[in-house]
Amino acid sequence: MGFFNQIFSRNKKTENEFPAEQGKKEECSQSENTSLEDASPQQEKEEGEYYTLMVEQIFASKKQEVIAAGILRGAKAREQDSVFVMKRGNQVLESKIMIIDNPKVGKMKEAPAGAPIAVTLSGIEPKQIQMGDIITNQLPNTTDLKQSITNPRIKGLMGQAAAGPTEELMNLIYEEFAMNARFIAAMLLSKEPEIDQEGKAQFQEGTTMQLPLLTAPAGSKYYPAFTDMQELVKWEEMRDAKTILLSFDDYVSMVLQNEETSGIVVNPFSENMVVEKELIKHLKQKKELLVQGMTTQRYHAKDADYVVDAAEFPVDMAKAVTKVLEEESAVQKAWLRLMKQNQALNYLLIVDISDMEQRERIFEKIAQVVRPYLNGMLLNIIVYQSDFGKRAAKAAEAFYKKE
Repeated sequence: MGFFNQIFSRNKKTENEFPAEQGKKEECSQSENTSLEDASPQQEKEEGEYYTLMVEQIFASKKQEVIAAGILRGAKAREQDSVFVMKRGNQVLESKIMIIDNPKVGKMKEAPAGAPIAVTLSGIEPKQIQMGDIITNQLPNTTDLKQSITNPRIKGLMGQAAAGPTEELMNLIYEEFAMNARFIAAMLLSKEPEIDQEGKAQFQEGTTMQLPLLTAPAGSKYYPAFTDMQELVKWEEMRDAKTILLSFDDYVSMVLQNEETSGIVVNPFSENMVVEKELIKHLKQKKELLVQGMTTQRYHAKDADYVVDAAEFPVDMAKAVTKVLEEESAVQKAWLRLMKQNQALNYLLIVDISDMEQRERIFEKIAQVVRPYLNGMLLNIIVYQSDFGKRAAKAAEAFYKKE
């Protein structure tokens, strides 16, 4: 599963989930956003008309047509349906269902939801499809605000997980969540937005925006995220609320800045997928590493299992960092060690900085130059002045000292 491997164990079910029979309490969180993306859609179909099928088995017919097998979820599927094959990395293939087979009944013109079926797809070669792909009759759309916002891939994956989550399946969900999906959120505005010449809603000056929170039975608060409007309207109190389109990065910013929140809950009135704050931090790191080739994060002593010296000191990385530090008068010393956290071993750079106002700028320069030397590991940068920094540097030799 690449960069999103071994995430599943970090987000096991907790008491903070939102059971369907439990009532929801509404809280509000202030936002400083100044632009608005209205995600209110024009619905093309009722919820019951859409379906998904996660590919669990792949075969090739005698004519080398692709046959994909799995459990049909959502609605009925019919021969000659036009469908989309949603793949990893936001890839979409268009096809048509030519034949539907059921292991007990045989060929079917129409298959009911919940049925195990194998569908023969037109215009796709067997090598173009992989297990974990989602077949759906719903047009994917996470960008065009003039049409209904839909996330059929993550919706299909979550539907499959509801029947039995596996490590591989959950990692596919988290990857889609962090890399591709965009979600609808309800919001409350102090002033009605103005519509510009392009038909887009814009905040009036002085407008404040509040994003409602949901409170779990255990008392933890979560930002709700909805894959589509059919999911949002299940929240009766928010059916008429204004909506905004948010990405994973938007939710990361809100969750990490708000100490009162514990994370995100996706589709709380159906699939009910809770993503805790610690997992969100981890997904953020993985995404940064995948997209930028690097990541930085500040740690406390309780975050690390232990800190050790590397068996083979990364000389080239240390030389690259030294060149940066030699130009910075605020840096006195630096240590480069290894930190084990949650079974993962990554680099830990401890920097002695006399002027904390320069910290962010210096950290960014360091992060840029170490990229070629990470080899898939994470780089964690902390200041020596923190309690953790002093402990981590204790009994270790600094590789850089200002002369």
